[in-house]
Amino acid sequence: MQIRPASPSDAAALADLLGELGYPTDSGTVTSRILKLHADTSNQVLLALGASGRVVGALHAQDVALLASNGYIEVTALIVSDSARGHGVGTRLLDAAEHWAMARGKPRMLLRSNATRVEAHRFYERNGWQNMKTGYTFEKTAAASSRPNPLNMEHVDEHGDD
Repeated sequence: MQIRPASPSDAAALADLLGELGYPTDSGTVTSRILKLHADTSNQVLLALGASGRVVGALHAQDVALLASNGYIEVTALIVSDSARGHGVGTRLLDAAEHWAMARGKPRMLLRSNATRVEAHRFYERNGWQNMKTGYTFEKTAAASSRPNPLNMEHVDEHGDD
């Protein structure tokens, strides 16, 4: 098995893997995402290639910088094809992410997993990850607001009030 960085030419294989995980997309969209992630050195997208050279797994890790602490590396995606599960692909990808984290001076690593992915939770625990908390994830689609833009300083008086 070979682990290597993803490239735009891997987009079709990555689109197939994302579809297996429940995130259907097309290769054009994945190509755009790969190019954007490559332009930002705080991201690492890795692929696992099987003996035949076929992509059997992928991992996306991101170096998260924080104001309140030294930050961490977050594994934002780990995907192993159904046919390759149980053959060490996910473990090898996580090991590669851990080496990348250490090279960046960020030994703290996090990942989030949907509460319904019980088998994935067992896999992470077998690989030394600990469930630190159960929480909520809130989402909002940003939209134009009728409220004044708080970043527009022209609307702030000398006391800092509107």
